[in-house]
Amino acid sequence: NNTSAAGITLQQDANVTAVLTLTDGIVNTTSTNLLSLTSTASSTGGSTASFVDGPMDKTGNTAFIFPVGDGTLYAPIAIGTPNASSTYKAQYFETAFSNITTMASAPTPILAYVSLTEYWELNRTSGSGTATVNLYWNNTLNDSRVGNCTDLRVAYWDGTEWENNNNTNTTTGGCPSSGNITTTSDVTTYGTFTFGSTGAPLPVKLISFSATCDDKDVLVNWATSSELNNDYFTIERGLSETEFKAIGTVKGYGNSSQLLNYQFVDREAMKSNLPGTTWFYKLKQTDYNGMFEYSNSIAADNCNTKPKAVLLYPNVTNGKVQVINNSDQVATIEIYNSMGASVYTSQISNANAELSLNLPVGMYYYVLKNKDEWFGKGKLMLK
Repeated sequence: NNTSAAGITLQQDANVTAVLTLTDGIVNTTSTNLLSLTSTASSTGGSTASFVDGPMDKTGNTAFIFPVGDGTLYAPIAIGTPNASSTYKAQYFETAFSNITTMASAPTPILAYVSLTEYWELNRTSGSGTATVNLYWNNTLNDSRVGNCTDLRVAYWDGTEWENNNNTNTTTGGCPSSGNITTTSDVTTYGTFTFGSTGAPLPVKLISFSATCDDKDVLVNWATSSELNNDYFTIERGLSETEFKAIGTVKGYGNSSQLLNYQFVDREAMKSNLPGTTWFYKLKQTDYNGMFEYSNSIAADNCNTKPKAVLLYPNVTNGKVQVINNSDQVATIEIYNSMGASVYTSQISNANAELSLNLPVGMYYYVLKNKDEWFGKGKLMLK
């Protein structure tokens, strides 16, 4: 239970004979400074707030969940009840394995893809026991990106290629936000494991997504740490988190296990005359086969905090309107009726001016300008 962001780092081997309780903080280990649980030990409390970053082992003949992770990601691996007392050593890596393309031709159905984001090492270091193997996922923006449980499998690296381990699947529909997949029978050989798929690729892993306003545009930035069959991204924008429309596309890289950065410049959002606008954005990522998924939505806050040199609002009013003049010159507002006749003209010299328009109810048109240029025009409804 350690609130330090660095957690604790073992400087020697540590043996637990009773209960390992993980409440808060990371336990950093290495192969020479190992955390070991004996046959009488158990573990509770592994979570995103507290896990073992590095290798650990467990001895005995009881089922066990290894509370391992890497960096900030908690990703446990588990064994079922071994049929003989043995010692198992586990470690999680939040990175692609060195080979992600070579698939075994048997057993069938053969794997089409393996994860581009993570793998586990699980080895039996003593004894002769066999046990089932569980892999866990959390399908958030920064995690495993498991997308289709129908095709999901446990993949095992046999030293030269990836095998479909036991032809395991878990559900017949879409995956829940978190879960695990278990081999259908005991594993007899150990080493490297990860998520595999017999059909749909494991989705693109998005590790960051942001939108910021500058004086003229909204800059939409995102980054991926892995991509598989990624055709393109569609950028969508809205004034709320429920209504979006597509505003542009950016070509994807295709296949990659490296960090890739993307940017889209939204030149239309800042043309709004309303100061302090919040725009919402989300990404739609589409594969070569047409499959797609959406990111979470994000907000670009307080756009247009420096409004155009001259602006008018509101445009639906009972006669009172405000004109903001941030130019260095005297601004002019001209209002025309529906027949095109000028019915009102005023010069605005101060920064803010409230006008009372004594005009009949109806639709009007206005023009805002100064000596050099027009700053805007639009409709004005008096009610």
